[in-house]
Amino acid sequence: MAKGVPAVTARKVRKLLCLHGYTQNATVFRKRTAVFRKDISTHYELEFVTAPHQANVPARTDATNVLSMLSKTLNDGSRNGSSEDTDEQRAWWVASDCGTVYQGLDESLKMLEQVWHSRGPFDGILGFSQGATMAWLLAGYLHRTYRVKLQAEPLSNTDAGAFNTSLDDQSKSASAIPLMVVAVSGFVPKSDHGLALIKDAGEAKIRGLHIIGRSDTWVDPIRSEQLAMMLKSISSSCTSTLLESPLALKTNSQESPNDHQMMMNESNPASPTTTCESNGIDGPIQSILYHDGGYVNLTIKFI
Repeated sequence: MAKGVPAVTARKVRKLLCLHGYTQNATVFRKRTAVFRKDISTHYELEFVTAPHQANVPARTDATNVLSMLSKTLNDGSRNGSSEDTDEQRAWWVASDCGTVYQGLDESLKMLEQVWHSRGPFDGILGFSQGATMAWLLAGYLHRTYRVKLQAEPLSNTDAGAFNTSLDDQSKSASAIPLMVVAVSGFVPKSDHGLALIKDAGEAKIRGLHIIGRSDTWVDPIRSEQLAMMLKSISSSCTSTLLESPLALKTNSQESPNDHQMMMNESNPASPTTTCESNGIDGPIQSILYHDGGYVNLTIKFI
């Protein structure tokens, strides 16, 4: 095993903090990932949290169509379109008109920091769309605050040694920062504050899984690729693997090929994914967590 890599032997149930997308909430995100949660329940427990801010729904035709489509998806016969699904459209931040100021971001970060410590321990963060970007921002924020804490406190030689290994061993095992981030349709933030936090996350060498929709018309695949490449470039010792595995995750493309949503289908056992320990999304997640070659940054492109 490579030096400085956490020695993970027992496959215990691990806990992921889940961050919903723009105009969603924890209830919506939890319902729409029901199959996904069942598929990975052997290894992972998912904890969902709602963003503190009310979303400003864009007054755009395409946005209206997407929201209508998502509402239709939710009302699939097993739900009745309750107010908790449709009325609470939340956001981790609200962008200014110019798009470079993220109003409410600091409040969300502080709230999530409290959740991280009070409802954990967590092993990682999973986010969708705005929540995917927020997952990396939170990872950077946790790394930054932990670094400041260490610098403010007297360090023993052992503690100093742990910190000097890029927080890869002791701090992560103590759940101070995530072991991994799973980002579905994330994007590079436009705010200076957000970019600085992405830099912090990259420097922490947190293992990342980036899932990108080929036909995503809401978050352009190029934007998601830019986020993955930015984190890769920041890390000085990154191993990046591109997994071309459209069956690992799949949008509901037969009904609506331009969906921007995180709706999981059952894994296809007849179509194994390369370099993964199992089929479906569980394989790539297990791969980044138990990989013995150091920092790993996996990217899956799905249809």
